[in-house]
Amino acid sequence: MNSVERPGAGQRYSLPFAGLAAVLALFVAFSPWPLQSKLRAIGHACCAQIPSHTLKFGGQAMPIDARNTGIYCGVFMVIAIMWLAGRRKAAHFAPWRIRALLMLMVTAMVLDGFDSVAVTHHLRAFYPESNTLRTVTGTFSGMALTLLTMPLFNRLTWRPPDRIAIVEDLGDLGGYLAGAMLLVALLLQTPPIMYFPLSLVSIAGLLLTLTFVNTCIGLVTFRRQNTIGTLGQFVVPALGGLSVACCEIMAIDLWRNTYHW
Repeated sequence: MNSVERPGAGQRYSLPFAGLAAVLALFVAFSPWPLQSKLRAIGHACCAQIPSHTLKFGGQAMPIDARNTGIYCGVFMVIAIMWLAGRRKAAHFAPWRIRALLMLMVTAMVLDGFDSVAVTHHLRAFYPESNTLRTVTGTFSGMALTLLTMPLFNRLTWRPPDRIAIVEDLGDLGGYLAGAMLLVALLLQTPPIMYFPLSLVSIAGLLLTLTFVNTCIGLVTFRRQNTIGTLGQFVVPALGGLSVACCEIMAIDLWRNTYHW
């Protein structure tokens, strides 16, 4: 008796891959053009885009405000360094002293956010608000939050995850801190020619954040956690997370435009 031939991995994933790619193509095609409008439309789903709170390059406003620009540039920077340094699957948390430093960075951003809210509502504030502080605290907190949470993502996703710490010591942390300081310098002192590169990095960081969250939810929902062994196997879940993120962005933008919020 001839055994039934099972479909290969390529055949098994071709249909969902095609469907998810179609969703992304529709998102790119029907979100507003030119590129600057498209970036602002994506940012509008997650940011109020208050003009006075937004960095400007040669008169052009960034697609998200200063704090969010720093946060999502920090996210992108950490993920890029992890992959380049061969730690994309690192599943162990940083030592507790380093985690404490990272939490202080997040706390600084939260306190600066409360101070900005106080100024906005004409309440007593501890110091004058500024886009410089928003950018600095946002960048370092985006870096810190990513370093604190990526081991959870890796533990949930990979089979097996790498049994190494995402940050081993202060020397490792210094590399990320140098990257964060470079980002802050670029955001605060950069020439107008860097407007689109930095805008793309900030929106890429936003999309990566939504994609990773949605990917985790999808893996748990379909009971596929700890089943991804290769980058090829990661493509479809990640593409699914990105497609859901695009749908979320379109739904939020539609709701905001409908109710003028």
